Amino acid sequence: MVSIPHPDKVYRVLMDLIIKIAEHGLVHGDFNEFNLMIDDNEKITMIDLPQMVSTRHPHAKVYFERDVACI
Repeated sequence: MVSIPHPDKVYRVLMDLIIKIAEHGLVHGDFNEFNLMIDDNEKITMIDLPQMVSTRHPHAKVYFERDVACI
């Protein structure tokens, strides 16, 4: 198991990332530990972008809430 020295900082960065994506009109749709890479310096890289949907998508709210819950 990998340890994250500053989980509160990483959590804030992840939440900011979800919000920033939504401000640009998108929802990741599968934002979870399998689609996030965190290096030894706690730099985050998000992958698996093809599942993104528009914030205008009929189920965008559900996908957004699921993404938040997965953090």
